[in-house]
Amino acid sequence: MDVLRDVPAALRWVSAEPLLEEISSEINLKGFGWVATGGESGSDCRVMNIEWAARLRDHVKAAGLPFLFKQVTAEHSSVGTNALGKLWREFPDAPQGSAWAPRNEIRQRAPYMWTRKQIRELWEGQGADKALCDTKI
Repeated sequence: MDVLRDVPAALRWVSAEPLLEEISSEINLKGFGWVATGGESGSDCRVMNIEWAARLRDHVKAAGLPFLFKQVTAEHSSVGTNALGKLWREFPDAPQGSAWAPRNEIRQRAPYMWTRKQIRELWEGQGADKALCDTKI
């Protein structure tokens, strides 16, 4: 990321996906304008710990940046998009006063949105910090 800070760009952003380790305590977001993260999808996925995603979100928000959470680790994409307690679909402003092209609304299809019970089971099943779990859902 240090090298990228020297590259001229209208918007630098981080795609931490799949999130396979805890990075929130080490990532320096200076010069970056957006962070997207999520778990891996597919039949042989490596598991993302939901607490890593929550801590990264907290770090990104503390830096005043938009945050996008795509999914938990699952066989199919878009599963558990609300596993951090709500949908985190924030996008940065378009650079230099321009405008982004219109976005098509993302339709949620069951069973991709999880119930509060499913979210709690994920947190508890991964041994996530109970205090984090209670404050996020």
